[in-house]
Amino acid sequence: IAIGQEITIGPYTGPNDVFYEIFEAGTSTPLGMSKFHRSCSDDEMDGPEDCGTNQGNGKDNDPGFINDWLLEGLVDEMGGVLDCSEGVPFTGGWSPASDLTGDGIVDFADLLRVLAAWGACPEDCPEDLDGSGAVDFLDLLAVLSDWGAG
Repeated sequence: IAIGQEITIGPYTGPNDVFYEIFEAGTSTPLGMSKFHRSCSDDEMDGPEDCGTNQGNGKDNDPGFINDWLLEGLVDEMGGVLDCSEGVPFTGGWSPASDLTGDGIVDFADLLRVLAAWGACPEDCPEDLDGSGAVDFLDLLAVLSDWGAG
């Protein structure tokens, strides 16, 4: 898959934490792992208010995982569906990680921040959107795929 594409994964069995290996689109080059925490007791992911919220970190924002993906919907064991298609408003002041300026929209100013930080970066580097340790093509793609979002 490529940045911005939607995928369906499941059904799940086994433990609450499900791990996914993520590859560069169209290749066998691994980019890293993502962790999805699912649990009936997880009151943070149970309704329309969760649509569009960042997921994939097992709720602990572990920097060892690729965690920047959005919830688009769920189907429970009884066939109940949470559909996050258009028309369900985002809540909680959601803003994509690529809104580096924090102005509520991904635009030219965010693109300039990525280009200015290009290359290796220190641990505290918000322009390194994929957490690879460098600001590179994948971070540029993240900004471009979120262009106009906010």
